[in-house]
Amino acid sequence: MTSFRPPASQAKHITLKNVSHGTSRHNQKSNSGSPKSICSIATEKKYTGCVKRLFEWCILTKKSTSTSQVTAYVAEEFLKSKANFCVQKTLDGYRQSISLVFNLQLDYVVSKVDSLLTPRAYSQLQIEHLQKSASAPLSFSIRLAASAGLRVVELDTIALASETMEDQRDWLSERFSGLSNYVEYVVVGKGGLRRKICIPSPLSVELESYRLPAPTRKTQREIHYTKRYSIIGGHSFSQQFSRLSFREFGWSTGAHGLRHRYAQDRIMQLQTQGFTWDFSLKIVAQEMGHFSTGNTLTYMR
Repeated sequence: MTSFRPPASQAKHITLKNVSHGTSRHNQKSNSGSPKSICSIATEKKYTGCVKRLFEWCILTKKSTSTSQVTAYVAEEFLKSKANFCVQKTLDGYRQSISLVFNLQLDYVVSKVDSLLTPRAYSQLQIEHLQKSASAPLSFSIRLAASAGLRVVELDTIALASETMEDQRDWLSERFSGLSNYVEYVVVGKGGLRRKICIPSPLSVELESYRLPAPTRKTQREIHYTKRYSIIGGHSFSQQFSRLSFREFGWSTGAHGLRHRYAQDRIMQLQTQGFTWDFSLKIVAQEMGHFSTGNTLTYMR
């Protein structure tokens, strides 16, 4: 049946059919290793946007006018059109979104645009300089994020391990090997995965001084978090960090550059402990909340 709803409405309607909020992405894995449904609000918004652009292209090219007419052939033609000006990572995102939402098996499409992979990790000296140049609250968040390799949004989800449990998963017993004098906390990362992190004890004492009288609810980009500490996190931290970096260095690779530093340093530390490169990569992937070592490998450049 032909649909006359606008692309945005169609995209939201069909994407919602594949949403399963409140479950961990890890627990939604299928036998093929891919998630069976959309577990987070952020992923839902991303997939809806991809499907919306597919529908807009279909209308423009007169390929289809409704969801029922989106076949593997139509989807692959759309991907091929995007290959002319999208880098591979973006193209893979479109393919992943469309495959899940429409339950299609799509061929891999190679981008015709070269991906420029540049180093993102800040050096330890650069991080120390930023800490000294920042306001006290921002400096603390920088130290906290760098110490545990946290995403900016994870700063807003920190809880003591005694307050909340991490998700059930095949966690390696070698996680946090070589680390000492730390306190265990739990953060909520991508896909809703709850994982343990280790914060150095002196930093933990300082963190507890920021504890709120009672947990509060924070909403950012329609995603809700339970916030227990009055520290800078999320989009606010990302913006303040980038402004600081531009002011001090004239450039910024974003607060995610702190996470890159953590990954590279931990790989080296684990290797000095006697672990192989491959196994060190597996350990760090779990410490950072990655679902595959391939994601962690991109942090090594």
